[in-house]
Amino acid sequence: MNLLPVLGRSIIVILMICATFGCATGPVFEKPEAAPEGSAQVYVYRVLRPVGAIPYLASIDESTELINLPNGSWQRLVLPPGNHSISVKDYFGVSYCGPRPLSMQLRSGETAYVRQEVYVVSFVMNITTLGCSLKQPPEESALAEMSNLRRAQ
Repeated sequence: MNLLPVLGRSIIVILMICATFGCATGPVFEKPEAAPEGSAQVYVYRVLRPVGAIPYLASIDESTELINLPNGSWQRLVLPPGNHSISVKDYFGVSYCGPRPLSMQLRSGETAYVRQEVYVVSFVMNITTLGCSLKQPPEESALAEMSNLRRAQ
């Protein structure tokens, strides 16, 4: 049996899913807004990648309100100054991106950036295991990476 046609069709289906499911449709990021008086803000974003195109949800301080974060998107979160933690969950509420959330201390008027990266850990027998990381890049790097991303709706 020739597996090449089956493999080719599988790749096409995967690419179609990645292209249509989980992509942001809002306005393109231009520049950060000024943080509201007495508040801080965090821009959480995901660089557009074919790996891990399924959208994930960001949770702030273990809140029950989850923020949609599709592939190639960003969200602006306005928060009170103080300690905050960001974690990522799938649609079933299962924590993703490791066992611990990313913790950060925010000051009034501060703008911080958090990058979510999804990557392949292993691919064995058509079973893909994805991994995830949350990082705080420097502002210059974050602005460059966000320049072609769309706001999540």
